Amino acid sequence: MLILGHRGASSAHPENTLEAFAAAYEGGAQGLEFDVRGDRDNVPVLSHDRSLDRRAGDPRNVDELSLAELKTLDVGQGYHMPTLAEALALAGGRGFLDIEVKQAGIEREILAALKGYRGQWGISSFDWSSLEAFRALDREVKLWLLGTQFSDSMFSTALRLSAVGIAMHHSQLNESTVAQCNEAGLSVIGWTVNDAAEAQRLADLGVHAICTDVPELLYMIGKAN
Repeated sequence: MLILGHRGASSAHPENTLEAFAAAYEGGAQGLEFDVRGDRDNVPVLSHDRSLDRRAGDPRNVDELSLAELKTLDVGQGYHMPTLAEALALAGGRGFLDIEVKQAGIEREILAALKGYRGQWGISSFDWSSLEAFRALDREVKLWLLGTQFSDSMFSTALRLSAVGIAMHHSQLNESTVAQCNEAGLSVIGWTVNDAAEAQRLADLGVHAICTDVPELLYMIGKAN
């Protein structure tokens, strides 16, 4: 089972920063999960929220500012918002990257940034129409459907899009759900798991990967499974 740093090692470091990603790898993570939006010019940058208020105390939105303007903002401990290209450079092909797309309409720009990246990665999103757009642009791109709970619609859409898997909150995963997905050739990711006992439960179910804020606490479970 893969242990992915949820927005990096985000329990101890500002989320979606290069520093959080480096710490996740140092803590034993076998990959990263991070969020991508577009700036005013559709340059892919890393931010969970559209609004900059929570992270930078700025009332404006990510897509209203240029990259140069975004780079002036402190998103925690003096760190700055990275671009997708900068995150890929740091990852350097290590492990698996779960790239969660938070904004539709930047699919081409994301694929362009990923072109030539030598490492394993997949695109996930709660916006399944965005995943439709990715599939239309690239027949080979690995897609993961995000959802808050398992449903027939999620299952059928994953199959129709030839997705490699689904990702859900860990509390919604049980033996029946995981087995149904695996039997259909769909892998499962659970998020966000910060408890060792819960991580072991998911490993026993056959979950492919978990996202965690504390990869340094759970990496041995992933290594053993």
